[in-house]
Amino acid sequence: MIINNIYINFTERLVNTNYNMSKKVEAFKNETKNMILCEAEDLFAGKGYEGTSIDDISSRVGITKAAIYYHFKNKMEILISIINNCIRESLVLQKRQDEIIKSITESGKQVSEKVYDKLINEMLNFLELNENTLKIILMQSIKGSGKDIPVFIVMEKYFKASLEVNECCSELNQKQLNVIKVKDFFIKFLPLINYVVFQKKWCEYHKMDKDHVKEVFKRTFIRSVMV
Repeated sequence: MIINNIYINFTERLVNTNYNMSKKVEAFKNETKNMILCEAEDLFAGKGYEGTSIDDISSRVGITKAAIYYHFKNKMEILISIINNCIRESLVLQKRQDEIIKSITESGKQVSEKVYDKLINEMLNFLELNENTLKIILMQSIKGSGKDIPVFIVMEKYFKASLEVNECCSELNQKQLNVIKVKDFFIKFLPLINYVVFQKKWCEYHKMDKDHVKEVFKRTFIRSVMV
């Protein structure tokens, strides 16, 4: 009986040890993968996708090229992961904001400038945290062609998510949906990205206060959205 108890305790400890080790190994893998994505994002934004090599990334992270290829098949997979991570997080934010606007309009009220101001501040804060990813998306979009244009792909995901929240759009025909899509892209989506990507250089070039520029942009943006 005593021997059996000792064996059972030993087995349980061995299983727990293996489980904990497995968790630690998985955490280390995730940490390494996130470091690769973080440093690659910075390099892609600064040197461009084509101007950055796997050697550059491995040197910045402080690991071997083999370690990078363990996590990613190639440089393109790193780029796609960076963009997809940003899209996934932003869609969660967008859906929540769409729900807020929907609840207000369905109650028969008009969305106030104060509400728009709060929502835009929240979105700008998120986009500013992802400034490097937005730079990469714009650079790759300018060079892309056909269906391989990241900014259009991102917009399609946003538009699809927005339609899922606003059921009333299901009654619209394709021509009407295309009109909304054009407005959303050129009046809402693109101005936000351009502001985040260029506002620092704009302020430096024109020697303007960044807070003042932000307020001017927000006021103008809100008026265009509320029309």
